[in-house]
Amino acid sequence: MHTENNLSDNQKNDLSVINLLASKGKVKILYYLSQNEELNITQIVKLTHLNSTQVNRHLNFFVENQIVKEKRFGRVKIYSLMTNHYRIRLLKTFFTHWK
Repeated sequence: MHTENNLSDNQKNDLSVINLLASKGKVKILYYLSQNEELNITQIVKLTHLNSTQVNRHLNFFVENQIVKEKRFGRVKIYSLMTNHYRIRLLKTFFTHWK
């Protein structure tokens, strides 16, 4: 059995892709962010039909992994995809063509 320390770089990258798309909730959030330039948490909750705890958890994962960027305006947090990264642009293109 492999542990993360024994995995090759390619296997670690596979794990990160698996983690990125591991749940319907994550995929829904990424989809709606790919279709909108920016969204706040309330908008994401309404679009995805997830609860705010789930949305916050997924968004924190995305921010920590530099998939999504967060802007704050007082207490309001605005989220958008980090489109400067080629993998995120590929993901956005995928969602655009997979409607």
